[in-house]
Formats: sequence, C-alpha cells, structure tokens
Amino acid sequence: MESNHITTNKLLASTIIAVLALSILSLNVPALSQDEGNGDDEEEENGEETEEEDEEEQEEAEASTEVKVEVDGNELEVEIEVESGLEDGEYEIVVDCENKPEAVEGPVLSGTLIVEDGKGEVKLEAELVTGEYSNCTLTFGEFSQEVAGFTIMAEETAAEEAEEESEVEATIVGTSSLVKVKVEFTSSSTDKESLIQEILAKVRLDEETISNALEIETEEDEELEEKLKVKVEIEDGKAEVEFEYRFVVDSTDRESIVTAIVNKL
Repeated sequence: MESNHITTNKLLASTIIAVLALSILSLNVPALSQDEGNGDDEEEENGEETEEEDEEEQEEAEASTEVKVEVDGNELEVEIEVESGLEDGEYEIVVDCENKPEAVEGPVLSGTLIVEDGKGEVKLEAELVTGEYSNCTLTFGEFSQEVAGFTIMAEETAAEEAEEESEVEATIVGTSSLVKVKVEFTSSSTDKESLIQEILAKVRLDEETISNALEIETEEDEELEEKLKVKVEIEDGKAEVEFEYRFVVDSTDRESIVTAIVNKL
C-alpha cells in the first residue's frame, strides 16, 4: 500500500516537471521569435537610414555645386564650381549623349575636376562635329545632371564667313582719271569655265556700290594705262579669286566717273 503511494507520488512529480518544462519552452519560443524580428527591423531601419544619408549627401553636393553648360557655334563649354560637399581628390567629368553623330567615338566631352579643401573649379571646351545630340548627361563622382539636346550646324570657314571685298579708286591726272577696281572673293568652284562666269558676275558692281566705295585722289605723275589682272589660287577645294582692273576715264567729275565705271564693268 505504502509502495503504491510512493509510486503515485513519483508519477505526479514527473508529470508536474514535464508540464513546467513545456510551459517554459512555450514561453521561450515566442520570445526568441520576437527578438529575431526586432533584429530584422533594426537592419531594415539601418538600411533606410543609410539610403537617406546617401540621398542627403547627394542633395548637399548638388546644392554646393554650380554647373554651367553652353553650346557656342560648334563648341560645347562646361564650367563646374564646387564649394563644398565633395571629398578631396580627382573626379572624371563626362558629358555623353545616347543619340549623337556616328563620327563621335567615346564621350562628347571629358576632363578632370580636382577638389582640394572641399573646393574645386574647372572649365572645359570641346569642338563638336556636325549633327544632332540628345538624351545627354553630365556626370562626375556622385553628381549627375541632364543636358538639353542641341544641334551643331556646319561651320563656315573664315574665308566663307568673310564678305566679298571691293575697292574702287580713281586718281585724277590732268583732265582724265585712272580708275582701279579690285574685287576679292572665295568660290567653291574650281572649274575654269564656272570660275570665269562667277568672276564676270561678281565684278559687275551696281552704281550704288561703286558710289559708296569710290575714293578719289589727285596725282601728277601717274601713268595712264589700262591693265587687267585676274589671279586664282585653289586650295582644299576652294578658289581664292583676286580681280583687278585699271582703265582710263575722260572725266574728273565724281558723278561722271561713277557712270563710266558702271558702263565699263
């Protein structure tokens, strides 16, 4: 009887211990899960904080950086001035476009910005080939800025830009005048017949042009003789033409000289 009582007590004690163990285990499992969840949240929060810090640094860098981009003729000009927000060092500057002429290999413009004591300044220029440029971006370091699209037109050479030059002079000698007409221009023609026709057209100056250009002086010993000189130099597919014509007019009156020149030409 007493033995059965002891056995019952042992079983009861074992049952109580098992129940307590299960209770402790069930309490610990949620606690562990909760701790693990908090760790993930902390990592996510830290990640968000890092992204926010990066964005703040980018905004700070942009706020203290002045960028100027201009297209002048066939040149692209970029000016960058940094007051703060960048670490000291060298930064590669690149301007490139998704759409650009096939002849352009690599970036449209590139250079280096040197930052010392948090400050830096640079001006870059590049001659561009003819064509359209669009979807362009300027970048250096973490900085990025879109550049408006632009078109480069074919630039004329200095000779093409220069206007046709004309000189009209008259030297009074006694009762007559020695007239000199000089015309210079550049032609894209190199064929002889085409050049002759163009010269004839260019030297037929109108009365107003002659009157405005005419300069008159007096000379006692000037030789009165007629002379025609045409000089053509062809280089790089262009013809430099110099036309000079000297002839005598039997008058010393300005109006009569102008009329005689018009008729002679």
